[in-house]
Amino acid sequence: MSIYARTYLKNFCMNKIFYILALTPLLHLTAYGEDLESVYQKAAKNNAGYQASYMTYQAAAENIPIAFGTLLPNISITNANLTRNLKTHEDASGFNLNATQQIFNYTDWATYTQAQYQLKEDALTYNQALQNLINTAATDYFNVLEAQEQLKYANANLLANKENLDQAEQQYKVGLKALTDVQSAKATYESALATQIDDINQVQDALETLSAVTGTPENNLSPLKTNFTKITPSPADPQAWSNTALKHNLSILLAAEQVQIDQAGVQVQKSNFYPTLEVTGQEAYAHAQNTNTNIGTASLVANWNVFTGFSTVHSVSQANLTKQSDQETYLQTQRNITSQTQSDYLTVLSDIAQISAYQQAVISGEASVTAAKAQYQVGTTTIYDLLQEQAKLFSAEQQYASAQFQYIQDSLKLKTDAGLLSPTDITAINQWLETSSQETSSQEISKHD
Repeated sequence: MSIYARTYLKNFCMNKIFYILALTPLLHLTAYGEDLESVYQKAAKNNAGYQASYMTYQAAAENIPIAFGTLLPNISITNANLTRNLKTHEDASGFNLNATQQIFNYTDWATYTQAQYQLKEDALTYNQALQNLINTAATDYFNVLEAQEQLKYANANLLANKENLDQAEQQYKVGLKALTDVQSAKATYESALATQIDDINQVQDALETLSAVTGTPENNLSPLKTNFTKITPSPADPQAWSNTALKHNLSILLAAEQVQIDQAGVQVQKSNFYPTLEVTGQEAYAHAQNTNTNIGTASLVANWNVFTGFSTVHSVSQANLTKQSDQETYLQTQRNITSQTQSDYLTVLSDIAQISAYQQAVISGEASVTAAKAQYQVGTTTIYDLLQEQAKLFSAEQQYASAQFQYIQDSLKLKTDAGLLSPTDITAINQWLETSSQETSSQEISKHD
């Protein structure tokens, strides 16, 4: 086989390999796949961290009946016995029935009140875990899609640079181009190949991260629609969003609830100043030698720690200082969330503007590359100029893809700031995904053979 035949065969095989490599992620993206809704449902079912937070909340809910139980009667049976005289064969038995009912015990009432506030905080913590799960599932889902988009552009960029390299080598052989053109094209091609390999790894890493959240392997996700509707935050007023956050943001509500718990804790410590009052009753029953004996007593019992070495005074002071500290934390949380919410509102607006700008940059870049190719073909520009235009296009494509997914994540962040994020947002965002499409047929692939 001649050197020209071998060169042609090598180039043909390489082109076919790169074409299939570039087509593979496109086939993956256009095939039916799991959508965000199904991924979230799996995460809610299988994610260990979320399930642990739910069980923690359920366990915390038991503190309410536990605390309330101290306010109810306490009944016990003690000294229950049954004896038999082995000589006379006579039986004897007996037991004591004891009952106690709190009349006044401020410590138990204050503890019960504190447990109620604590349960509200535990519920908020669980809701925060739910919001974190929504954010994590959506973020990791779209991280996969973004990595796949970046790989798609990297494949296209690699193919374009492979064509430039092949053309430069052919033209150099016939004396139409200088060796520097070949070297420039080869350097750019090697860089594009390294980028592609890195992007392949990024896709795999993103899939593994998502699989860790759902607890199942993930490899076939529904892609984002080409022109999904970008929704401007409503109301179109950052102050309105901040006001909503002050009412519903979970971090703010948690900080406020902690102040309530602290206030109840102050009352728990103060209760040590007060006496306790309870009613106790006891009935003793005994049976021996056919004789029954019942003795019943009732008592009103008062206890009062008149002096405890000032420990109660300092305990109350400590509880008040803790409350004041958490009150300051609550105020600072309000300020931070208010500022963050307004900033995130403006960020979403900026994301929408950037998407439009990068989209236009891609359109402009494609036109510039087409023009640069034509000029390079007729010799009115250098390969360096062509490579520069292709690099600009590739960069614009990357930025366009990143801007779209950043907009989605920032939109979720804004809803989280306002305390409005819920599973219904997953359903809404799911509408931005392709719900049905057709895979490229084998006949269409064969057209390129």
